[in-house]
Amino acid sequence: MRCLPVVAVVALAGLASCGSSSPTAARVFFDLGEGVAIDQVRLEAAVAGVTLLSTDVPAVARGEIRPGQDVVVLFEDRLAGLTIDLLAAGRLAGAEVARGQSSVTLRGGRTVSTFVTLAQSVGCPAGQHQCTDACYPDDDPGHCGLSCLTCSGPTHGQATCVTGACSFSCDQGYTRCGIECVDLKSDSRNCNACARSCQPNQLCQAGECVLNSCPTGQHACGGTCVSSLDPATCGSRCDPCPIPPHGSATCDGTGCGIACSSGYHVCSGSCASSTSPASCGTRCTPCPTVPNSDASCNGTSCTYACTTGYHACGSTCVSNLDPATCGDSCSPCPAPPDHAVVTCDGTNCGYSCQAGYHDCGGWCQVNGQGCDVCPPCVDPQKCYPAAGICFTPGYCSGNDECVSGVCQSNVCACSMLTPPLVGCRPFEECLFVYCMAQQ
Repeated sequence: MRCLPVVAVVALAGLASCGSSSPTAARVFFDLGEGVAIDQVRLEAAVAGVTLLSTDVPAVARGEIRPGQDVVVLFEDRLAGLTIDLLAAGRLAGAEVARGQSSVTLRGGRTVSTFVTLAQSVGCPAGQHQCTDACYPDDDPGHCGLSCLTCSGPTHGQATCVTGACSFSCDQGYTRCGIECVDLKSDSRNCNACARSCQPNQLCQAGECVLNSCPTGQHACGGTCVSSLDPATCGSRCDPCPIPPHGSATCDGTGCGIACSSGYHVCSGSCASSTSPASCGTRCTPCPTVPNSDASCNGTSCTYACTTGYHACGSTCVSNLDPATCGDSCSPCPAPPDHAVVTCDGTNCGYSCQAGYHDCGGWCQVNGQGCDVCPPCVDPQKCYPAAGICFTPGYCSGNDECVSGVCQSNVCACSMLTPPLVGCRPFEECLFVYCMAQQ
């Protein structure tokens, strides 16, 4: 019968006895069935389906098997009295070619022995092992190790199989602590590090232990209770509310607000000037635009000052040069004399004679005639005095008529024999009893 060579004592972290002069151990002898040739053994030790040990036992020389060699496996003393299941798979060039199993009851401070016979198996390719009559990958968590266990993962974790033993990996954002996947930022039993527990009256926030209960109107910040009404720690904040220019921060117990200084008011979360045309009074929009004016604000309402060359008429600014609003007037200039157009110099109304006429100080005379000759006029509203004394047009009296721009009586009493009761004008003569124009 051929056996594997002696292997140094095999122990896993946490399983070896510490400080014991006589360790609790098991010596495993391997026998090979007829026709079996191996160069490595995969050995697993388990209790009630829980794998305690999974290790590869190599030969001294590849393919060289000699009798009388064994493996010693150390166990913790607290496992004394338990029955250990031993499973082994023989491999040749990485492929499984043989299997065997045994069990042994541990004794404290003693080394017990058992034999495992490796008989020919179904045979599995390298990197696989046999479960029932099929081969599965060595890292298959559904058929893990030689015991073919179905591994399970914790909450926020995924089951894995590593070197024949069930294990697990944690989801993103979670960390492995013992047999759990935890969020180190919020787990009060593992706050910022595994096994770092918060006090009973604390909870874990952002990886820090903070108070989890405060009086009404307060909340926890950095391990202390702070006011929920204080702008420095408003609502559930642990940082101050923003302070706007020209104002101060406020808090209603839930959210931040602002209070503006005198002369300012709230507009879209900031403090706007109450005297600025851009936010006059309580407005949050600019004052309306008035053409030809500069806007200002008295702190309550928008006001306007007309720019140079303009003056106010109602709610508008009108031109000082416009005859319709001349100077500081809001009424149009009087109608000009005949043959003239109205003008304005920015202060007073005036007129300008049309082409072909010249100014005679109140009326426009046709070019070629002097201002001592009254212009022709038959309109009784625009009749002039006697020739040579031309004044502003006016109405004729009741019995007068406008003849060539001159008011004259339409009936006059005169006599060719006696001095006239009413004399005729120099350019008239008395014919019968009427003053008639000379021929």
